[in-house]
Amino acid sequence: YKPYQVNPDAAQKVKSAVRTLRIEGARLGLLGKIGIFGFSRGSDAGSMAIGDRTVPAFEQAGLNTGIPDDVQAAALGPGVFDFTHIYEVAGDGDSNLETRCGWAWGPLKDNFERWKMQGSAYLVQSSATAPVLFFYNTDDSGYYQEQISNLKAKLDLLGVPTDTLVNYGSGHSVPQTRVSLARLYNFFDRYLVSR
Repeated sequence: YKPYQVNPDAAQKVKSAVRTLRIEGARLGLLGKIGIFGFSRGSDAGSMAIGDRTVPAFEQAGLNTGIPDDVQAAALGPGVFDFTHIYEVAGDGDSNLETRCGWAWGPLKDNFERWKMQGSAYLVQSSATAPVLFFYNTDDSGYYQEQISNLKAKLDLLGVPTDTLVNYGSGHSVPQTRVSLARLYNFFDRYLVSR
């Protein structure tokens, strides 16, 4: 679909990858804790692993079905987590989504449940969701901030630990400075390293 990743494909692939990593990690003697790092479309896809809702079509596809596919932390950059919000603000940079999502799923007003199931916000249902560090630059497209704000609000309401890294650089980019990378590493260390 060009500018975005959607279900069931993205969730099936991410969950299959997590299960495979869990098996290979066990063979290597690793702790079994897995963190996701996602940016742009990779943030859309990676975010599919954070939620705790069970969807049989996701759990029963790909490799190593039956192995747990939960992750223990995620750092998610600019992405789309709930497609039902794309029309809320005009001129915020997501006109391609406003056009293409309708082509893929039909009008939002007639297909709300289908649209809702395409994003990771649908998979988040309780505090068992993985902790998330969100990162973005305020000079990037406005709809990314809206998407992060909406998902963060849902996670905060459920009591899921969140953190935010803002203006670590400029535009549509990943953290690269010593200070911003230290924040990312410290976040993952908190949830992925046994003490």
